[in-house]
Amino acid sequence: MFRIDLKGDELHKKLGGGIPRNAFVLIEAENAIGKSALAQRFIYGALTNKHTATYISSEMTLVGFMNQMKSLHYDIKSKILNKDLLYISLFPAFSDITFRAHLIETLLGAQQLFEKDIIVFDTLSELLVKQEMSLQECFDFASHLKKVAGKDKAIVFCVDPSRLNEALLSMLKSVSDVYISMGSKEIYGKSVKVMRVQRFNGAMNDVEEEIAYKVKAGVGIVPELAG
Repeated sequence: MFRIDLKGDELHKKLGGGIPRNAFVLIEAENAIGKSALAQRFIYGALTNKHTATYISSEMTLVGFMNQMKSLHYDIKSKILNKDLLYISLFPAFSDITFRAHLIETLLGAQQLFEKDIIVFDTLSELLVKQEMSLQECFDFASHLKKVAGKDKAIVFCVDPSRLNEALLSMLKSVSDVYISMGSKEIYGKSVKVMRVQRFNGAMNDVEEEIAYKVKAGVGIVPELAG
């Protein structure tokens, strides 16, 4: 397992003790539900436990990412300087209005991005992959991810289902070792955010199937009692 525990934070316990090695992890949520916050929590927890990470973002510049992490009291400046954390912003690549629909293929072929322990793609969308993909293309894409993850890594993909090819999303769900969907439900008349652990292979301990949480300013993902 890649440990992600932080002092005073029980999330790692609810998720079976950490992130499994050799795992492809899929985090699915619509915009503003908290998938990026969860990915950032994974990264910071891993770095705190002396693992290394790559974070590839299609949504934030390096400055924006550092400000976001600082607002959560996640000190990652030193991790970037000593190269424990490699941050890649895709904004420069998006200066062309065509967006280079096959950019993900270039990224997957960049070996240096996969030298770290945990690799996060936030967020996989039409900005990186074309909207129309054959079943063979979806299978080849998923197979490549599984092969890379199988080299003692963990690859985390954040996806918004409304912005991804339906066939590809279905394929990623079927091959994922860890699949977490995030959304909300009503409990006693109150809307509560929940992450549902649809699959979690390789856990050290029991995994809670449904975890109520909040995304708090200055803190990030905080598990809470749903009742």
